Amino acid sequence: MRDQLISSDWDIVKGFLPADWQESARQCGALRRCRNVDSAETLLRLILLHVAGGLSLRQTTVRAAAFGWATLSDVAFLKRLRASANWLESLCWGLYSCWDWPEGLNTGGRRWRIVDATTAQEPGATGIDWRVHYVVRLPSLACDFVSVTGVRGGETLCRIPVRAGDVLLADRGWSGLGCLPERRCGGAASRKQLSFARSQWP
Repeated sequence: MRDQLISSDWDIVKGFLPADWQESARQCGALRRCRNVDSAETLLRLILLHVAGGLSLRQTTVRAAAFGWATLSDVAFLKRLRASANWLESLCWGLYSCWDWPEGLNTGGRRWRIVDATTAQEPGATGIDWRVHYVVRLPSLACDFVSVTGVRGGETLCRIPVRAGDVLLADRGWSGLGCLPERRCGGAASRKQLSFARSQWP
């Protein structure tokens, strides 16, 4: 029953992918060799198991072997993952091309960026050790900024480099505008030239 569910779910995922997603794996250098990972389909399943499933590298490879997908070490999978960056970005662009933007929304000339943060704990820790602040671009989902601070490093737009035309998407924890001086735009932009998506939920 479990295998049937995995198979049916994967068919749904494939239905969202661009038509050339398997060919683009080789074109982007993600699948130069098929040693241990025999296809783009297997590679993407491994990546999603790791990223979307929240599994460690070792847990991913153990689970993949149990499913009969692939047999490889966590180090080998890490190398595959690093080599897949351009491929994953191309898949994001392919999905983006199918989106229907709201009528009247001008996306041209703007840099859409999602701002967020997460926490990290060292082995054996009983609380938060580090805070990781990062920014990813739309539609590529490529990370263009990352900063690691101590636990007291708050979520503030002051630490995010910006420029004219940026659209920053963030939850209300980031939504204070007072900490964003004009000089963060390199002297070429004012605050009015930046756009912010601010949450309206209570």
